[in-house]
Amino acid sequence: MADFLLEIGTEEIPSADLYSAMEQLYAACIELKQQQNLLFDEKKLEIVGTPRRLAVLISDFPAKQADIESKKVKGPPAAAAFKDGKPTQAAAGFAKSQGVKVSDLKIEPTEKGDYLFAVTKIAGKPSEKIFALELPALIQSLQFKKAMRWEDNIRFIRPIRWLVAMLDNKVINFSLGTLKSGNTTYGHRLLHPGLLKIDKAGNYKKIMQKAKVVSEPEKRARIIERALNGIKEGFINLDDTRIQQTFCEVVNLVENPSILIGHFDKRFLKLPRKVVETVLQSHQRYFPTSPLTNAFAVIHNGNPNKVELIKHGHEKVVKARLEDAEFYLHEDTQKKLSGRVKDLNGIVFQNKLGTLLDKTKRLEYLVKQIATKLNLNAGEQKTVVKAAALAKADLLTSMVGEFDELQGFIGAEYALREGEAKPVATAIAEQYLPRHGKDILPKSKAGAVLSLADRIDTISAYISIGILPTSAGDPYALRRAATGLVDIILVHNLPLSISWLAGLAYRRLAKDFKNLEKENIVVERVSDLINQRLEFRLSQKGIDYDIIRAVTALEIEQPVDFKERAQSLQTIRSRNPKTLQELITVFSRAHSIADSKLGLKVNSGLLKEKAEKVFYERLQGTEKSIDKEIRVKKYVEAVKLLVTLRPTVDNFFDEVLVMANEAPLRRNRHALLNRFVATCLKVADLSKIVKT
Repeated sequence: MADFLLEIGTEEIPSADLYSAMEQLYAACIELKQQQNLLFDEKKLEIVGTPRRLAVLISDFPAKQADIESKKVKGPPAAAAFKDGKPTQAAAGFAKSQGVKVSDLKIEPTEKGDYLFAVTKIAGKPSEKIFALELPALIQSLQFKKAMRWEDNIRFIRPIRWLVAMLDNKVINFSLGTLKSGNTTYGHRLLHPGLLKIDKAGNYKKIMQKAKVVSEPEKRARIIERALNGIKEGFINLDDTRIQQTFCEVVNLVENPSILIGHFDKRFLKLPRKVVETVLQSHQRYFPTSPLTNAFAVIHNGNPNKVELIKHGHEKVVKARLEDAEFYLHEDTQKKLSGRVKDLNGIVFQNKLGTLLDKTKRLEYLVKQIATKLNLNAGEQKTVVKAAALAKADLLTSMVGEFDELQGFIGAEYALREGEAKPVATAIAEQYLPRHGKDILPKSKAGAVLSLADRIDTISAYISIGILPTSAGDPYALRRAATGLVDIILVHNLPLSISWLAGLAYRRLAKDFKNLEKENIVVERVSDLINQRLEFRLSQKGIDYDIIRAVTALEIEQPVDFKERAQSLQTIRSRNPKTLQELITVFSRAHSIADSKLGLKVNSGLLKEKAEKVFYERLQGTEKSIDKEIRVKKYVEAVKLLVTLRPTVDNFFDEVLVMANEAPLRRNRHALLNRFVATCLKVADLSKIVKT
């Protein structure tokens, strides 16, 4: 057993790509293990990385690959091969014919009894030779959206400058272009420049530590977290989503994290808070305090002994950026948002779908229709229509031109400064929420309706010209838009039908544009996309796949209703699985015999047996009760009512011959079963649920 090390030394790798590369490198090592029969313990595989390096560390690595079984030949029966525990001539002759020793023969059971088998193996190659052949391909298997090419057409996220490959103290020799592997690396660019020799693979992390490089991202994260929690100038809210994003990015921007506290002129606190935070976080990867003060934290990679010089540089950059923001604010507020709306006609939304002014007009129409459908009062309707009219105007401002992540927020800020009502400004600010999977949702009704309208318009518009997400990509982020739409509907409990929304958006679009796909096709595709995201979201919330499938089969129009049904069945399965099992059992029995072609109409005059009369009477009463529970979405109670029918249904099957010789009786009994099955289907298609 030995320790294995592979280090890929590079120019600075972007933070997000470093995370991706580490994940891919882990997967590539597991794949190499399986392909080459390298039996190392996956728990002893560690991937580490910094902006300048990626490294694979595996302890207790086998010296060679496991032997590979190449051929297995059946020989004589074991009874004939051994006598009194000693091999007979039959065993010796079989071993000789296969080129193996008698002691290597194995006895294995077969259908005809125990037989002798000869197994020929190919001896495993030394691990060093396998690595020499496989490591170049492993390195180049890493994929990046924007890779660089250089000599010998090598592709990687950044140019590779050195390679280290070792088993214990021995170098694994291979080449990648003109680069050759060795046992020398580099430490921290500023704190420990120059070449370093690695004497042994197992000492890698210790050597890096002495060279002022914290190679493990998790360790850097702990150092940064302690530093941020220990500052005296203010509180850094590490629970805030945007702070977390900055934190995750900064972890992979430094090799030896240090903290400093910078300050900016307090006059800049007159700028909108979001503007200051965006300058600090999104553009500079600094950490603002909460509540906002003129202090900010910087995680840097420089020499701690030169902190004053480093701090001055960071403060100078922040000052310049905030002065820009100050200038943009002054320039932007010389013109009202309402005065910018007409200029949206100069910004193309999509070549076949018109301009942002066209989209704005569609939004005004959609929010009004949705608000009416939701029975919003006159004041709320006025608010959301006004917000829709101004929603995209801030895209023409200098502030958004420089800080595009402020779109929506800046519109809200300027709307307030111009005297618009706060609910209007809030809706403008919330129109893009949620921006990503972990983002907050709109809190106001107007904001929810505007965001909803924006998403259904975008999804329907692109799909109407044949643009859909594929397995290869989703360049217009339609899946993300659909997921956000689902989240808004569910959190705000909006009783809206997806097909109604899609049809509404399509018909408004069709007033302005021709050559679109047919309405029924677009509505179906939009519904499919959004329902896929609904199912995905429910699965994330712990709803079992078979329960989701059981509700999907009913083609429920409203996501809220879908969620209620699925959650109710999941609740029953979790709290009282016997109840659900009893219903599935009785449903399956009826469903397997029922014939839907014979309809639901039961002729009471043809009910001859007592058991079928009781079944019909009980079913009629239960149907009414179930309909009442379903109207108020009490699906748990509906299921319990269905379960009460089990003894009656069981008795029906025990006492009544469904397949009676007389055709009228047979049809009538099938209709009775159809009625029961149809009543169950008012909740879900129970045939899709796996018995538990």
